[in-house]
Amino acid sequence: MDFDFNCKVFQNMVGVYGIKSAVENYQVWESNFLSYWLEMDVFTVTISPECLAKKVKFTGIGC
Repeated sequence: MDFDFNCKVFQNMVGVYGIKSAVENYQVWESNFLSYWLEMDVFTVTISPECLAKKVKFTGIGC
């Protein structure tokens, strides 16, 4: 799944859709991501000054 808020599109294995059609999917994805990060300690989230300076969107993998 890919949520591109700059281009206002949502993409999955089936196709590309307007971002408004992805509201429910995003809420589930966000909830799952936060659970994996906070409760299961699966991800390490790091925000560096370089990322902020480049205005890079967060992908969950780093800059």
